[in-house]
Amino acid sequence: MAGFGGGAWGQQAGLQGGQQDAPLPNPMADSVQCISWSPTANYLVAGAWDGTVRLWQVSAQGQGQFGYDKKHAAPVLDVCWNADGSRFFSASCDKSFKMVDVQSQAEQSIPNAHDAPIKGIRWCPLLGGGQGALCTAGWDNKLNFWDLRQQRPAATLNLSHKPYSMDVSGGLLVVGTADKNLFIYNVGGQAPMEHKKAPSILKFQTRCVTCFPDGDGFAVGSIEGRVAIQYVEPIAHNKAKEDFSFKCHRDDKANLIYAVNDIAFNTKHKTFATVGSDGKYVFWDKDSRSRLKPAADVQAPSQITSCSFNGDASMFAYAQSYDWSQGHQHYQKQQPNNILIHCTPDSEIKKKGAKTSTFKKY
Repeated sequence: MAGFGGGAWGQQAGLQGGQQDAPLPNPMADSVQCISWSPTANYLVAGAWDGTVRLWQVSAQGQGQFGYDKKHAAPVLDVCWNADGSRFFSASCDKSFKMVDVQSQAEQSIPNAHDAPIKGIRWCPLLGGGQGALCTAGWDNKLNFWDLRQQRPAATLNLSHKPYSMDVSGGLLVVGTADKNLFIYNVGGQAPMEHKKAPSILKFQTRCVTCFPDGDGFAVGSIEGRVAIQYVEPIAHNKAKEDFSFKCHRDDKANLIYAVNDIAFNTKHKTFATVGSDGKYVFWDKDSRSRLKPAADVQAPSQITSCSFNGDASMFAYAQSYDWSQGHQHYQKQQPNNILIHCTPDSEIKKKGAKTSTFKKY
Protein backbone atom coordinates (compact mmCIF):
# COMPACT_ATOMS: atom_id res chain seq x y z
CA MET A 1 0.00 0.00 0.00
CA ALA A 2 1.31 3.44 -0.92
CA GLY A 3 2.48 5.55 1.97
CA PHE A 4 3.38 2.87 4.51
CA GLY A 5 7.12 3.27 4.03
CA GLY A 6 7.96 5.63 6.89
CA GLY A 7 7.69 9.17 8.19
CA ALA A 8 4.40 10.03 9.87
CA TRP A 9 2.96 6.88 8.31
CA GLY A 10 5.56 4.66 9.91
CA GLN A 11 4.52 4.89 13.57
CA GLN A 12 4.15 1.41 15.01
CA ALA A 13 2.84 -0.37 18.03
CA GLY A 14 2.52 -4.07 18.58
CA LEU A 15 2.82 -7.11 20.77
CA GLN A 16 5.84 -6.40 22.92
CA GLY A 17 7.17 -7.51 26.29
CA GLY A 18 4.87 -10.53 26.48
CA GLN A 19 1.69 -8.50 26.05
CA GLN A 20 -1.14 -10.55 24.63
CA ASP A 21 -3.20 -7.70 23.18
CA ALA A 22 -1.66 -4.45 21.94
CA PRO A 23 -3.24 -1.16 20.82
CA LEU A 24 -2.73 0.26 17.36
CA PRO A 25 -0.92 3.61 17.12
CA ASN A 26 -2.77 6.91 16.61
CA PRO A 27 -5.94 6.05 18.56
CA MET A 28 -9.20 7.81 17.77
CA ALA A 29 -10.15 10.96 19.70
CA ASP A 30 -13.78 9.85 20.07
CA SER A 31 -15.72 6.59 20.44
CA VAL A 32 -14.90 3.96 17.83
CA GLN A 33 -18.16 2.80 16.26
CA CYS A 34 -16.96 0.26 13.69
CA ILE A 35 -13.90 -1.68 12.51
CA SER A 36 -13.35 -4.02 9.57
CA TRP A 37 -10.43 -6.05 8.18
CA SER A 38 -9.69 -6.24 4.47
CA PRO A 39 -10.65 -9.71 3.15
CA THR A 40 -7.33 -10.05 1.29
CA ALA A 41 -4.66 -8.30 3.39
CA ASN A 42 -3.97 -7.23 6.95
CA TYR A 43 -5.39 -3.73 6.58
CA LEU A 44 -7.85 -2.57 9.23
CA VAL A 45 -10.23 0.37 8.74
CA ALA A 46 -12.18 2.07 11.55
CA GLY A 47 -14.79 4.80 11.91
CA ALA A 48 -15.49 7.03 14.92
CA TRP A 49 -18.12 9.36 16.33
CA ASP A 50 -16.07 12.46 15.49
CA GLY A 51 -16.34 11.55 11.79
CA THR A 52 -12.80 10.16 11.52
CA VAL A 53 -11.98 7.23 9.23
CA ARG A 54 -8.53 5.67 9.72
CA LEU A 55 -6.60 2.81 8.19
CA TRP A 56 -3.74 0.72 9.59
CA GLN A 57 -1.53 -1.97 8.14
CA VAL A 58 -0.92 -4.73 10.69
CA SER A 59 1.96 -7.20 10.61
CA ALA A 60 1.53 -10.92 11.27
CA GLN A 61 2.94 -10.25 14.76
CA GLY A 62 0.19 -7.72 15.51
CA GLN A 63 2.26 -4.57 14.95
CA GLY A 64 0.22 -1.70 13.55
CA GLN A 65 1.39 0.95 11.10
CA PHE A 66 -0.80 4.02 10.69
CA GLY A 67 -1.92 5.15 7.22
CA TYR A 68 -5.02 6.87 5.85
CA ASP A 69 -6.84 9.50 7.95
CA LYS A 70 -9.86 11.45 6.67
CA LYS A 71 -13.10 12.82 8.07
CA HIS A 72 -16.81 12.90 7.38
CA ALA A 73 -18.83 15.91 8.49
CA ALA A 74 -20.68 13.77 11.06
CA PRO A 75 -20.26 10.47 12.98
CA VAL A 76 -19.22 7.39 11.00
CA LEU A 77 -21.60 4.51 11.74
CA ASP A 78 -20.22 1.71 9.55
CA VAL A 79 -17.28 0.66 7.36
CA CYS A 80 -16.66 -2.22 4.94
CA TRP A 81 -14.49 -3.48 2.06
CA ASN A 82 -15.12 -4.72 -1.45
CA ALA A 83 -14.40 -8.37 -2.25
CA ASP A 84 -10.84 -7.98 -3.54
CA GLY A 85 -9.77 -5.51 -0.85
CA SER A 86 -8.92 -2.79 -3.36
CA ARG A 87 -11.39 -0.31 -1.86
CA PHE A 88 -13.00 0.43 1.48
CA PHE A 89 -16.19 2.34 2.26
CA SER A 90 -17.50 4.43 5.14
CA ALA A 91 -21.08 5.47 5.94
CA SER A 92 -21.98 8.55 7.95
CA CYS A 93 -24.69 10.51 9.71
CA ASP A 94 -23.98 13.23 7.13
CA LYS A 95 -26.07 11.06 4.72
CA SER A 96 -23.05 10.37 2.54
CA PHE A 97 -20.75 7.44 1.96
CA LYS A 98 -17.14 7.55 0.86
CA MET A 99 -15.07 5.05 -1.08
CA VAL A 100 -11.28 5.04 -1.01
CA ASP A 101 -8.84 3.26 -3.32
CA VAL A 102 -6.27 1.55 -1.07
CA GLN A 103 -3.27 1.92 -3.37
CA SER A 104 -3.75 5.48 -4.59
CA GLN A 105 -5.81 6.71 -1.61
CA ALA A 106 -8.05 8.48 -4.12
CA GLU A 107 -11.32 9.30 -2.41
CA GLN A 108 -14.80 9.66 -3.84
CA SER A 109 -17.83 10.82 -1.88
CA ILE A 110 -21.49 10.23 -2.72
CA PRO A 111 -23.43 13.03 -0.94
CA ASN A 112 -27.12 12.71 -0.06
CA ALA A 113 -27.05 8.97 -0.69
CA HIS A 114 -30.04 8.77 1.69
CA ASP A 115 -32.53 11.24 3.14
CA ALA A 116 -31.32 10.44 6.66
CA PRO A 117 -28.14 9.13 8.36
CA ILE A 118 -26.67 5.93 6.89
CA LYS A 119 -26.45 3.21 9.54
CA GLY A 120 -25.07 0.29 7.52
CA ILE A 121 -22.85 -0.34 4.52
CA ARG A 122 -21.86 -3.67 2.97
CA TRP A 123 -20.44 -5.01 -0.29
CA CYS A 124 -22.59 -7.65 -2.03
CA PRO A 125 -20.00 -9.67 -4.00
CA LEU A 126 -22.42 -11.79 -6.06
CA LEU A 127 -24.94 -9.13 -7.01
CA GLY A 128 -25.26 -8.12 -10.65
CA GLY A 129 -24.17 -11.49 -11.99
CA GLY A 130 -20.99 -11.50 -9.92
CA GLN A 131 -19.87 -7.93 -10.65
CA GLY A 132 -20.70 -6.90 -7.10
CA ALA A 133 -22.57 -3.89 -5.76
CA LEU A 134 -22.63 -1.75 -2.65
CA CYS A 135 -25.62 -1.74 -0.28
CA THR A 136 -26.37 1.11 2.13
CA ALA A 137 -29.04 1.07 4.85
CA GLY A 138 -30.39 4.46 5.90
CA TRP A 139 -32.56 5.77 8.69
CA ASP A 140 -34.94 6.87 5.93
CA ASN A 141 -36.01 3.18 6.13
CA LYS A 142 -34.48 2.35 2.76
CA LEU A 143 -31.89 0.01 1.34
CA ASN A 144 -30.05 1.49 -1.61
CA PHE A 145 -27.96 -0.63 -3.98
CA TRP A 146 -25.18 1.08 -5.90
CA ASP A 147 -23.39 0.45 -9.17
CA LEU A 148 -20.33 2.52 -8.31
CA ARG A 149 -20.06 3.81 -11.87
CA GLN A 150 -23.22 5.84 -11.17
CA GLN A 151 -24.13 8.61 -8.73
CA ARG A 152 -27.67 7.33 -8.11
CA PRO A 153 -28.80 3.99 -6.64
CA ALA A 154 -29.47 1.21 -9.12
CA ALA A 155 -32.20 -0.21 -6.88
CA THR A 156 -34.06 0.75 -3.69
CA LEU A 157 -35.97 -1.48 -1.25
CA ASN A 158 -38.15 -0.33 1.64
CA LEU A 159 -37.79 -1.40 5.27
CA SER A 160 -40.48 -1.39 7.97
CA HIS A 161 -38.41 0.73 10.36
CA LYS A 162 -34.94 2.13 10.98
CA PRO A 163 -32.11 -0.36 10.31
CA TYR A 164 -29.99 -1.05 13.38
CA SER A 165 -27.56 -3.55 11.86
CA MET A 166 -26.82 -5.20 8.51
CA ASP A 167 -24.51 -7.90 7.17
CA VAL A 168 -23.77 -9.84 3.98
CA SER A 169 -22.28 -13.28 3.32
CA GLY A 170 -22.19 -14.48 -0.28
CA GLY A 171 -25.73 -14.15 -1.60
CA LEU A 172 -27.30 -13.56 1.83
CA LEU A 173 -28.14 -10.07 3.13
CA VAL A 174 -29.81 -9.64 6.53
CA VAL A 175 -31.02 -6.37 8.05
CA GLY A 176 -32.21 -5.99 11.66
CA THR A 177 -34.64 -3.13 12.20
CA ALA A 178 -35.82 -1.12 15.21
CA ASP A 179 -39.11 -3.04 15.38
CA LYS A 180 -37.17 -6.30 15.98
CA ASN A 181 -37.82 -7.57 12.46
CA LEU A 182 -35.16 -9.28 10.36
CA PHE A 183 -35.31 -8.71 6.62
CA ILE A 184 -33.64 -11.49 4.64
CA TYR A 185 -32.65 -10.84 1.02
CA ASN A 186 -31.19 -12.85 -1.84
CA VAL A 187 -28.34 -10.79 -3.30
CA GLY A 188 -26.85 -13.58 -5.40
CA GLY A 189 -28.46 -12.71 -8.74
CA GLN A 190 -28.87 -9.80 -11.10
CA ALA A 191 -31.04 -7.79 -8.69
CA PRO A 192 -31.72 -7.89 -4.92
CA MET A 193 -34.85 -9.80 -3.94
CA GLU A 194 -36.58 -10.03 -0.57
CA HIS A 195 -36.68 -13.66 0.56
CA LYS A 196 -38.70 -13.20 3.72
CA LYS A 197 -39.26 -11.11 6.82
CA ALA A 198 -38.87 -12.89 10.15
CA PRO A 199 -39.10 -11.65 13.74
CA SER A 200 -36.05 -11.90 15.96
CA ILE A 201 -36.43 -14.73 18.46
CA LEU A 202 -34.99 -12.36 21.09
CA LYS A 203 -37.40 -10.30 23.19
CA PHE A 204 -35.36 -7.10 23.39
CA GLN A 205 -33.91 -4.57 20.99
CA THR A 206 -31.57 -5.82 18.27
CA ARG A 207 -28.04 -4.49 18.63
CA CYS A 208 -26.11 -6.40 15.95
CA VAL A 209 -26.62 -8.91 13.13
CA THR A 210 -23.82 -10.99 11.57
CA CYS A 211 -24.16 -13.63 8.82
CA PHE A 212 -22.59 -17.10 9.02
CA PRO A 213 -19.64 -17.59 6.65
CA ASP A 214 -21.64 -20.33 4.86
CA GLY A 215 -24.50 -17.91 4.24
CA ASP A 216 -27.20 -20.25 5.58
CA GLY A 217 -28.02 -18.21 8.67
CA PHE A 218 -27.05 -15.39 11.00
CA ALA A 219 -26.44 -14.43 14.63
CA VAL A 220 -28.36 -11.64 16.36
CA GLY A 221 -27.21 -9.82 19.51
CA SER A 222 -29.53 -7.84 21.79
CA ILE A 223 -29.26 -5.16 24.45
CA GLU A 224 -30.21 -7.79 27.03
CA GLY A 225 -27.08 -9.94 26.90
CA ARG A 226 -28.42 -12.63 24.60
CA VAL A 227 -27.46 -14.01 21.19
CA ALA A 228 -29.81 -15.79 18.80
CA ILE A 229 -28.60 -18.25 16.19
CA GLN A 230 -31.13 -18.24 13.36
CA TYR A 231 -31.16 -20.11 10.05
CA VAL A 232 -32.59 -18.82 6.79
CA GLU A 233 -34.55 -22.08 6.55
CA PRO A 234 -34.55 -23.69 10.02
CA ILE A 235 -35.30 -27.40 10.22
CA ALA A 236 -37.42 -28.52 13.16
CA HIS A 237 -36.04 -31.44 15.19
CA ASN A 238 -32.63 -31.06 13.52
CA LYS A 239 -30.32 -29.60 16.16
CA ALA A 240 -27.69 -28.65 13.57
CA LYS A 241 -30.19 -26.42 11.70
CA GLU A 242 -32.54 -25.37 14.47
CA ASP A 243 -32.86 -21.82 15.81
CA PHE A 244 -31.78 -21.27 19.41
CA SER A 245 -30.53 -18.53 21.71
CA PHE A 246 -28.23 -18.24 24.71
CA LYS A 247 -27.19 -15.83 27.44
CA CYS A 248 -23.83 -14.04 27.48
CA HIS A 249 -22.12 -10.87 28.74
CA ARG A 250 -23.70 -11.09 32.17
CA ASP A 251 -22.50 -10.93 35.72
CA ASP A 252 -24.82 -13.35 37.50
CA LYS A 253 -23.33 -12.67 40.94
CA ALA A 254 -23.99 -8.94 40.66
CA ASN A 255 -27.19 -9.48 38.68
CA LEU A 256 -25.90 -7.25 35.86
CA ILE A 257 -26.80 -7.62 32.18
CA TYR A 258 -24.83 -6.00 29.36
CA ALA A 259 -25.54 -5.30 25.70
CA VAL A 260 -23.97 -7.48 23.01
CA ASN A 261 -22.39 -4.76 20.86
CA ASP A 262 -20.98 -6.83 18.01
CA ILE A 263 -20.56 -10.37 16.66
CA ALA A 264 -17.79 -11.53 14.31
CA PHE A 265 -17.31 -14.88 12.58
CA ASN A 266 -14.00 -16.15 11.26
CA THR A 267 -13.91 -17.94 7.91
CA LYS A 268 -11.22 -20.47 8.88
CA HIS A 269 -13.04 -22.40 11.61
CA LYS A 270 -16.43 -20.66 11.30
CA THR A 271 -16.53 -19.99 15.02
CA PHE A 272 -17.42 -16.55 16.31
CA ALA A 273 -16.73 -13.85 18.87
CA THR A 274 -19.08 -11.63 20.84
CA VAL A 275 -18.14 -8.32 22.49
CA GLY A 276 -20.14 -6.39 25.03
CA SER A 277 -20.71 -3.44 27.29
CA ASP A 278 -19.02 -5.44 30.05
CA GLY A 279 -15.66 -4.83 28.34
CA LYS A 280 -15.15 -8.50 27.46
CA TYR A 281 -14.85 -10.62 24.34
CA VAL A 282 -15.69 -14.32 24.18
CA PHE A 283 -15.13 -16.96 21.50
CA TRP A 284 -17.92 -19.46 20.73
CA ASP A 285 -18.74 -22.49 18.59
CA LYS A 286 -22.38 -22.47 17.48
CA ASP A 287 -22.31 -26.04 16.14
CA SER A 288 -21.29 -27.66 19.40
CA ARG A 289 -23.04 -24.88 21.34
CA SER A 290 -20.00 -24.30 23.48
CA ARG A 291 -17.78 -21.50 24.71
CA LEU A 292 -14.21 -21.68 23.44
CA LYS A 293 -12.49 -18.94 25.44
CA PRO A 294 -13.94 -17.71 28.76
CA ALA A 295 -14.68 -14.01 29.09
CA ALA A 296 -12.99 -13.91 32.52
CA ASP A 297 -9.58 -14.37 30.86
CA VAL A 298 -9.79 -11.33 28.59
CA GLN A 299 -11.47 -8.44 30.39
CA ALA A 300 -10.80 -4.99 28.93
CA PRO A 301 -10.71 -1.78 30.99
CA SER A 302 -13.72 -0.29 29.16
CA GLN A 303 -16.65 -1.28 26.98
CA ILE A 304 -16.01 -2.96 23.62
CA THR A 305 -17.95 -1.50 20.72
CA SER A 306 -16.84 -3.47 17.65
CA CYS A 307 -14.76 -6.50 16.61
CA SER A 308 -13.46 -8.27 13.51
CA PHE A 309 -11.33 -11.30 12.51
CA ASN A 310 -8.77 -10.86 9.74
CA GLY A 311 -8.95 -12.99 6.59
CA ASP A 312 -6.95 -16.00 7.80
CA ALA A 313 -8.27 -15.78 11.38
CA SER A 314 -4.78 -15.27 12.81
CA MET A 315 -5.74 -11.95 14.40
CA PHE A 316 -8.79 -10.57 16.18
CA ALA A 317 -9.26 -6.80 16.47
CA TYR A 318 -11.55 -5.09 18.95
CA ALA A 319 -12.32 -1.48 19.87
CA GLN A 320 -12.36 -0.18 23.46
CA SER A 321 -14.67 2.82 23.62
CA TYR A 322 -17.75 4.19 25.31
CA ASP A 323 -20.77 2.61 23.61
CA TRP A 324 -23.30 5.28 24.68
CA SER A 325 -25.54 2.64 26.29
CA GLN A 326 -25.81 4.78 29.45
CA GLY A 327 -26.41 8.07 27.66
CA HIS A 328 -24.29 11.17 27.10
CA GLN A 329 -24.20 12.01 30.82
CA HIS A 330 -21.82 9.07 31.44
CA TYR A 331 -19.44 9.95 28.61
CA GLN A 332 -15.92 10.71 29.84
CA LYS A 333 -13.38 12.38 27.57
CA GLN A 334 -10.50 10.58 29.26
CA GLN A 335 -11.96 7.16 28.45
CA PRO A 336 -9.64 5.29 26.03
CA ASN A 337 -10.59 4.79 22.38
CA ASN A 338 -8.13 2.04 21.57
CA ILE A 339 -8.21 -0.61 18.88
CA LEU A 340 -6.35 -3.69 20.07
CA ILE A 341 -4.99 -6.70 18.23
CA HIS A 342 -5.22 -10.17 19.74
CA CYS A 343 -3.30 -12.92 17.94
CA THR A 344 -5.57 -15.98 17.74
CA PRO A 345 -3.95 -19.44 17.71
CA ASP A 346 -6.11 -22.33 16.53
CA SER A 347 -6.35 -23.54 20.12
CA GLU A 348 -8.56 -20.53 20.92
CA ILE A 349 -10.93 -20.57 17.95
CA LYS A 350 -10.96 -24.14 16.60
CA LYS A 351 -14.19 -26.11 16.92
CA LYS A 352 -14.32 -28.53 19.82
CA GLY A 353 -16.52 -31.09 18.12
CA ALA A 354 -19.61 -32.73 19.58
CA LYS A 355 -19.94 -32.22 23.31
CA THR A 356 -22.41 -31.19 25.97
CA SER A 357 -23.55 -27.61 25.48
CA THR A 358 -22.00 -24.95 27.73
CA PHE A 359 -24.41 -22.25 26.52
CA LYS A 360 -26.77 -20.73 29.06
CA LYS A 361 -30.12 -21.40 27.48
CA TYR A 362 -32.75 -18.77 26.77
